[in-house]
Amino acid sequence: MSAARNARASLPPPASQMSLPGRERISATASAGGRLVAAILRYGVDPNVRRFGATALHFTAAHHGRVPDEDRARFAAMLLDHGARLDLRDDILHSTPLGWACRWGRVKMVEELLRRGAPVEESDAEPWATPTACAQKMGHAVVLELL
Repeated sequence: MSAARNARASLPPPASQMSLPGRERISATASAGGRLVAAILRYGVDPNVRRFGATALHFTAAHHGRVPDEDRARFAAMLLDHGARLDLRDDILHSTPLGWACRWGRVKMVEELLRRGAPVEESDAEPWATPTACAQKMGHAVVLELL
């Protein structure tokens, strides 16, 4: 059996086929997404592949979707375990993954990134692109306390 077929075989049915209401459906989808991310990383996909300069770690923090903060932090941990870099800046916001997490108020993800050594003080950053500036601009007081 091919590696791709093995990865697909271990996934749950699509969220649309699950009979779960509201929040439970979102959690089920995030759980399936976590298994998919883990499978992809196990098979050697580079977690630092970039789109518009942003990596998977940037997109994990992004505003898209209704993925719970705890799941975003778990996805970030998986990416970091497989070599995701904390120092890469995207081409749009010119921020690191920590800056993105601060911008979107991802408290659990900020905690994980800090625990893994993400620098708060970024001497090479534009003043408006630092994690502190991102959290201040968006009014995320809890994130500012963490920094």
